Amino acid sequence: MNDYLDTLSYWERVEFVTAVVKRFKVKRQTFFNWKCMACRIPAQAKEIIESEAGQVIFVNVPEYDTDAPTG
Repeated sequence: MNDYLDTLSYWERVEFVTAVVKRFKVKRQTFFNWKCMACRIPAQAKEIIESEAGQVIFVNVPEYDTDAPTG
């Protein structure tokens, strides 16, 4: 998401963040927690972010299996 945000001007970023927080009904602080990877972005929020961006931002990476033996 940070790579996408870096392509936007300051005001485009402001408008993008505002649109996402309004659609997902979260505080701006939550968005910035996602941005700095302080917490996980919910799947529905990812859909909204990509919808607002008009492009795919998140690549599906298999979840890390914490129950699997490591070696």
